[in-house]
Amino acid sequence: MPPLRISIVEYLNTAPLVRGFTHGPLQGKYELSFTVPSQCAEALRAGAVDVAIIPAIEYQRIDNLAVLPNLAIASKKSVRSLLLVSKKPIEEVTRIALDRSSRSTQALTRILCEKLWHIRPEFFEAAPDLPAMLQQAELNLQYTKIVAPVSGEINKTVVVGLNVEPGQQLLTVVPLDEVWVTANFKETQLKHMQVGQKADIHVDSSGTTLHGHVDSIAGATGPLFSLLPPENATGNYVKIVQRLPVKIVLESGENRDRRLRPGMNVVPDVYLR
Repeated sequence: MPPLRISIVEYLNTAPLVRGFTHGPLQGKYELSFTVPSQCAEALRAGAVDVAIIPAIEYQRIDNLAVLPNLAIASKKSVRSLLLVSKKPIEEVTRIALDRSSRSTQALTRILCEKLWHIRPEFFEAAPDLPAMLQQAELNLQYTKIVAPVSGEINKTVVVGLNVEPGQQLLTVVPLDEVWVTANFKETQLKHMQVGQKADIHVDSSGTTLHGHVDSIAGATGPLFSLLPPENATGNYVKIVQRLPVKIVLESGENRDRRLRPGMNVVPDVYLR
């Protein structure tokens, strides 16, 4: 007959119960395994062991369980069995990392949140490592925030309570501090135009003049970047003057009032000398 399989918790408060198996007359007569309370319960539930020291909360979760009478780890007075660490007031807590090694602590935490603190946070299990638990909680909180790579004004396409689908556009960020002008100059105007030359931008909407400089000249005419670029047949007697996009960047602080916005009409002047 195979020896009885016993799963034992490696905690100091279980020493009076298990010392007879480890150092007393029963030493070597049974197959012992040492782990945390939650794993003891899982091993008993899966049939991997015959006897185990399990949390009291597991009494109602394991079928056909035989509980030994008059035998438990308990206290007649208050004990410090739960330590909750938070960087903010308990009323503001939205996520709590639960020690996966203790089912009783998990259950007690849920009860305290509902009955004492009146909060309903999201719970998730984590290894019993306080720095790692706090780091994981901070990381999970970051997943709930959408941080824009640039500053600007937002155009929303959703409202609170609307169900969204993966990949759906929720909003558009317009970086008004980084606007530029795309001027479509004729190819005959580019003979002496170079990168770095000063430029004035006359804004139609406000009548103001902003200062900038030529940042780049496109490598091809605008129509060549379209979905169906036009084909100029050879042998034409009429030459069509083409236009090339020229990017003009504003000098620092020119658009501090943010009155120049994408899509507006402007008239640029580039100083060739």
